[in-house]
Amino acid sequence: LLVDLAASFRAWDGSRYVYFSQDHCAKVWLGAVRPPNVAHDAVGDAAVSMALLGCYMRMPDSAKAQCHARALATPRDPSFAVKHPSFEGVCQGNRRLCTCGAPHFS
Repeated sequence: LLVDLAASFRAWDGSRYVYFSQDHCAKVWLGAVRPPNVAHDAVGDAAVSMALLGCYMRMPDSAKAQCHARALATPRDPSFAVKHPSFEGVCQGNRRLCTCGAPHFS
């Protein structure tokens, strides 16, 4: 079974779907906040993904709707690509902050 967590946790803002980072979803849905200056690691990210999936699968639809609304209302931390549009000379591919001029495909 393959589950796209990004699609499960996206929220409709009235005109389009908004996608959130794993950290934002963990903050809103689980109440878990990554401490400042703590790096991502594969094992930790996998554990958060599994916790998010478990929460989503057990939660009634009415509560999911409330969490989606809260995800839209909760301020988001800027992503790594927004903070660092170019890292070690490599463009991070943020459409608005692109430093290399490469085409973006939707």
